[in-house]
Amino acid sequence: MELLADEEFRRGFNLKGLNSIRDGHGAIKSFRLGERTPKWFLCQWNSRHNLIDGNFTVEDGKYNICDESKSLTVINNRKLVFELDAGKEYSAPRKESEAWPHLLIEQEITANNAVKDLKKIICHARFKLLEFTNFMDGEKEYHAAQFVWVLTLKDCNPKSPSFNSFIWVVFCPFDSRYELVPLFTQQDKALPDGEFIYSFAGKDFMPKSLWDGEETEVNFDLYPRIPHILETAQSKGFMTGSKAEDLVVSSTNMGFEITGTYKCRVSVEDLKIITE
Repeated sequence: MELLADEEFRRGFNLKGLNSIRDGHGAIKSFRLGERTPKWFLCQWNSRHNLIDGNFTVEDGKYNICDESKSLTVINNRKLVFELDAGKEYSAPRKESEAWPHLLIEQEITANNAVKDLKKIICHARFKLLEFTNFMDGEKEYHAAQFVWVLTLKDCNPKSPSFNSFIWVVFCPFDSRYELVPLFTQQDKALPDGEFIYSFAGKDFMPKSLWDGEETEVNFDLYPRIPHILETAQSKGFMTGSKAEDLVVSSTNMGFEITGTYKCRVSVEDLKIITE
């Protein structure tokens, strides 16, 4: 079974605002193809520019949503090209405490997603680094261009003490600081009461670095890793009331988080989450 709805992006995207606390998570605009409601959201958290005022162009075989700093292109219903130019986002090098711009696609997953009913959760996509430009002078550890793919594992058992808590499970195929990213686990500090992040080491899910300039395929079964992910979260004080059978795959998002002054462009093809 395919967990993603509209995996070919034929319906377009609903746009979210610039700040989740101020603007909420509802659509502020729809970049719609045809009459059907989009299944995907386009997120632009903390950007200086707002895609609500951007351009939406539809041509034969592709469409594009863009503003001064951000662009998302869909080509032949199978290829995505993300571009975020943080040189147009920052007026000075970002300080450690400052927010950073995002360009993400996002979808809620509501059916056939209970971990207890599954045997496999295959996360598949092909990635390629198309462009990377560094405008930084005197970089810090907290300056990076990251392209991430995130799934959430959420406790949906109303009787569980950790009901509605979740874990950010992250694949990071590109981080400008590394050839392949190291394992990373900690609380999400972007929000006041952030949930737990479990970010896989790059060597665990991809055969080679995107720095090579060649396409890299990710074909990774998340299912057998879930007990360890939950155990790791619980060892840090998160999801302590949850059992693996309480969990569902509740959402996914993918795209850029750029915490320094960089311009980056990445393509993604054949994005799928397949379960058995």
